Amino acid sequence: MSVEIQRDPVPTEPRRSASRLVVGLGVAACLVAATALLVVWSLRQQGNTATDRRQSPLPKLSPEARALRDEAFAAAEQLVQRFPRDPDAYYSKAAVHRRFDDLEVAVACWHKCLECDPNFALAYYCLGWDALDHDQYDRAVDGSIAVS
Repeated sequence: MSVEIQRDPVPTEPRRSASRLVVGLGVAACLVAATALLVVWSLRQQGNTATDRRQSPLPKLSPEARALRDEAFAAAEQLVQRFPRDPDAYYSKAAVHRRFDDLEVAVACWHKCLECDPNFALAYYCLGWDALDHDQYDRAVDGSIAVS
């Protein structure tokens, strides 16, 4: 009596779960880089007294911190280039840019998330908070009504 072992056929397309894992790892790498940058920045800028939440102290970054910020931006861009139709990739890029007060790019990325997946709730959430941060209550309410 012989037993034949059959192998699963090789998938022609990568599985969705594998791409989600890569996106998740990319997000983690971007957030680690962002956190490292903020630690370096906070250690270097102890005398900074920026109190307005919209006033960005980032132009005073040290060269090392700027290099880490640029590395985080590059990693986020590579993620988007590798997964151009994945809303998680654009969300990751938006998170990095939002962390460094580059709000125009972050908002554009959240809109791109919604182009990829109109039901991507995190993008609506972030766009709503952005509207509230800029005292644009009508825009926040209109976005909420459009979703519901």
